[in-house]
Order: sequence, then C-alpha cells, then structure tokens
Amino acid sequence: MADKINDGGPAFPLPKELYEHSEISPYGMSLRDWFAGMAIQGMLAGRKCELANVALGDMISSAFVIADAALKAREIPQ
Repeated sequence: MADKINDGGPAFPLPKELYEHSEISPYGMSLRDWFAGMAIQGMLAGRKCELANVALGDMISSAFVIADAALKAREIPQ
C-alpha cells in the first residue's frame, strides 16, 4: 500500500458551532491543495496568460512539489 500523502489537514477549518447541525463540511480543501493553488497562481502571474504555450500538466505537477515542500518546511523537528 502506498504511503498516505500529507495533505496538511484542512486549510480553513470552521468552528464546530458553524457546522455541528448543518450539511457544511468543516474541512473544505486541504492545506496541500491550497498551497498548490497558490503556486499555480504565482506561476500564471508571471506569464502573459498565453495558456496555449503552457504545459499545464507540468505546471500542476510542479505546484504539488512546491506544496509538499511547504508542508515539509512546516514540520516541527523531533
């Protein structure tokens, strides 16, 4: 079985009183997804939005490498 990917937990968790009796998920997106999205935003900001010339798959893969590095940097040394 593959190792579980550290997703950093929820990026914007809600207080219990907001979701306790509701259909709202308290978790939303993971911190890993948020970091990756911010990396993609930064990559696209440096371009002239000519997405036809961008290898989106490579950009997304790179964004998750960046996100994983950010999560690793947040770990507290044992």
